[in-house]
Amino acid sequence: MGDRMPPSPKNDAKHDSLVKFALKDLKRAADLLRFEIPGALAEQVDWSTLAMEPTEFVDEHLKKLHSDLLFSAQLHDGAEIDFLVLLEHQSTVERMMAFRVLRYVIRVVETRAHRGQLPFVVPIVLYNGAPPWSAPTEVSELFAVPAFPGASAHVPRLRFILDDLRRTTPDEIRRRPLDVFGILTLLALALEEDPEPVREVQTWIPLLQQVDASTEDGRQALHALFEYLWKSVRQLQSEDLRSLGRQLGPAAEETVMSAAKELIAKGRAEGWAEGRVEGRAEGRAEGHAEGSMEALRKVILKLARKQFGEAEAQRAEPSIRSATTAQLEAALDRILAVETVDDIFDI
Repeated sequence: MGDRMPPSPKNDAKHDSLVKFALKDLKRAADLLRFEIPGALAEQVDWSTLAMEPTEFVDEHLKKLHSDLLFSAQLHDGAEIDFLVLLEHQSTVERMMAFRVLRYVIRVVETRAHRGQLPFVVPIVLYNGAPPWSAPTEVSELFAVPAFPGASAHVPRLRFILDDLRRTTPDEIRRRPLDVFGILTLLALALEEDPEPVREVQTWIPLLQQVDASTEDGRQALHALFEYLWKSVRQLQSEDLRSLGRQLGPAAEETVMSAAKELIAKGRAEGWAEGRVEGRAEGRAEGHAEGSMEALRKVILKLARKQFGEAEAQRAEPSIRSATTAQLEAALDRILAVETVDDIFDI
């Protein structure tokens, strides 16, 4: 008997958080889904009835499955059809993606079957990986089918809609019928492996200026966007983002700094947690302390690379490696405010 295929892990959390933030606005979600779904079908949907549905399911082995986003809507003709749209985000090519989507669809169907009728589910995969998508989009293509007449009729058929953002130009994204933040979200997803992200982000300024950073909604939107850029686009340094914030005004600049500080605090907490685990594994107090210090060094080095670039971070590494715990703590608190790596330890 062959080995069971393990469930594919989800490794797209940094992207998912931006997508989920953007699409919690149901008007924005409706605009995106209307664009993704083929015209004849999209015209039959009453998008004013769009609602977000739970996305956590339990499979037959009591393992939790998490899809990204699930929406429901009514149809214009009044037909009592349970119409659903499953939206998955993917940043890597996964050969078994169509099978994973089928698993999600089956779980959705199991939870919503009623009156002897199964719901109609449209699956969509939003992909922003660097290589072109090369895996099957229809699950039937994954099956080994015997070469005799009629055999193909006995395998399941489910095709997902693929939106390959990296094969879409920024101008094409800007022409999509979405609001400003919807456009910015897709541009950000398509940016991650861009060879010249600083130049590209500068072209976003007219769009960013339309996000009102003086309102709570505007600040939250910019915070989500800048947090994603900070975490995901390696070539963007913190000064690039601060410069962008300054061009948008004091409120936007403050939002950029707030996002960066929160990420530092999160990294700090994760680093100390890692240190505690390493310390327990060693079973000695000194192991705990050294593990915590090493985790702090990793966080500071990562931020130094983001802030000043790889060459400057390498130049600062000996000082970071030889610093005391108190010096590392102080460096973590001040690293975003300093102008050069020499200022990290106030030397």
